[in-house]
Order: sequence, then structure tokens, then C-alpha cells
Amino acid sequence: MSTPVRRTRIVHVVLDLQAGGLERMVADLVRGLDPARYEPHVLALGYLGRLAEGLADVCELHTARRTSPLSLIRPHSLAGELAKLGPDLVHSHSGVWFKTARAIRIAGVPRLIHTDHGRRAPDPWIDRTLDGLASRWTDCVVAVSSQLARHLRDSVVATGSRVETIHNGIDTERFRPGPRDRRVLESLGAGTGPIIGSLGRFDPIKGYDVLLRAFAVVHLSWTEGAAPTLVLVGEGPEE
Repeated sequence: MSTPVRRTRIVHVVLDLQAGGLERMVADLVRGLDPARYEPHVLALGYLGRLAEGLADVCELHTARRTSPLSLIRPHSLAGELAKLGPDLVHSHSGVWFKTARAIRIAGVPRLIHTDHGRRAPDPWIDRTLDGLASRWTDCVVAVSSQLARHLRDSVVATGSRVETIHNGIDTERFRPGPRDRRVLESLGAGTGPIIGSLGRFDPIKGYDVLLRAFAVVHLSWTEGAAPTLVLVGEGPEE
């Protein structure tokens, strides 16, 4: 009789799974893991949220106990949660890096990976300082773009060689536009030229000001056929 292969236990630590690109990426990543090789868990420090719907079929879901602001420095509660789960690897995501890095040292977790999904511009010194300390206890820091990777190496991560770039994966079949989509956009005055679209949260960290300036340059210099149209879908403080 063959011996069952021991699965690698991975715990993803997030603030929540309510909404957003980070949260959707974590949910997609957990769904995409090979269940024969990996045992995924998601630990939310706030609450799970709507993107956790259906995830219980492919992973274990956990919610950490509420803690005081001092838990950033001494995250014993989070360390206790991680020690109970006994992961081989913890994967933290933006917003929880420093607290998670501190907690794994207390819990004795052997490995930490962190994915940085984006940073404010300018990047506040307190964030750079805390994340720089966290990077000393992190085995690999993943940036979702080459520009972000350069910033992390230059200004945040203590050992730049630990930074790797893995671009966000998009399910192009799911988001492929069809004839009906084109008709709807044309009825809204989008025109017959190329359509550039963005779906997201209208927040300064998303850099929509950069997108608008870049599109203005493209639109003014367009000479071949019908001019392009920019379509933005979302909500937020900059709406």
C-alpha cells in the first residue's frame, strides 16, 4: 500500500475578502491550487466578506479574534491562531505584512511569502519603515508589476534580491467582450473606435489620474480611423 503524500499546508493572511482585486486574486489563487499537493487556508483579520462565498468547498476559512492597536507590535493573538493551524508556509497580502511577519516569528512558522499588490504614491515613510522591517523576516516578496518591484527594491525591501515579479493573472475568457457589450457601449456614446476599459475602485491609490492623462495624449494624437473611447466602471471617493 502506497503512503499518502503529505500536502503542504498554506495559510493566506488577509484583512478580509469583501471586495477588490487583491481579495479576488486570493480567492482565485486558492481555487487554482492542486488539492492533491496543497492544503489551503485563509485567515481574515477582520471578517471574511462576500468573496469568501463558495471558498469553503476548496479551503478552510478562519477569522482571527479582534485585537487592540498594540497587536501590531505584539501580535500574540495572531501568533496563537497560526500556531494552532501549524502551516508549512504563510502567505501574507497587502495590509497585514508587518503584523504577520511579527506573528510567524512568535509562532515558529518556518516560511513567509508576501505579495504586495500596490502602494500609495508617495509611499508614506511609516509604511516603508514597517514593511522594510517585515521584509527582513520574509523569504520572498512578490510584486504584481515590474514598476512596483523596482520601488520595493529601491525603497522598501532590505534585501532586494528577495523581490520577484509575478503579474496579475486575468481570466481573459471570462472578461472577453461580446457583440452585445459593444452595442451597449455604442448606445451610451462610446463610438465605433477602440474601447479602453477599466473596472475598479475610484481611489487615489489606483492611479486613475495617470490613466486619464495618458488617454488624453493617445486621444489627441489619434490619426487612424475612429478615435478610442475610455470607459471607467466602479465607485469610490474619486467618483
